[in-house]
Amino acid sequence: FEGRLLNPEHTQQLLSYMQNTNYEYLIPAAVPDGVTVFHKYGLLDDELHDAAILSMSAGSYVLVIYTKGTGLSDIPQRTAVIQDITKAVTAALS
Repeated sequence: FEGRLLNPEHTQQLLSYMQNTNYEYLIPAAVPDGVTVFHKYGLLDDELHDAAILSMSAGSYVLVIYTKGTGLSDIPQRTAVIQDITKAVTAALS
């Protein structure tokens, strides 16, 4: 957000890509009100990930969570783990 790599227009464009996503069940589903989330998730074979910028009154932080499972059958459990970690991190940062 400091404008060192991208100009303001390109920064906003990049952040818009990270807000207009189609899988909001990971980090975004677990943040409290008042936290803005810019994120991208990944799902490939046994891996489910989410990387996010969290903007809140205390500042902006990056949270990246990677999980590795045993196929797609345990996606609900890994989703719950990602949400639990997100809740713990945002509570600690608030």
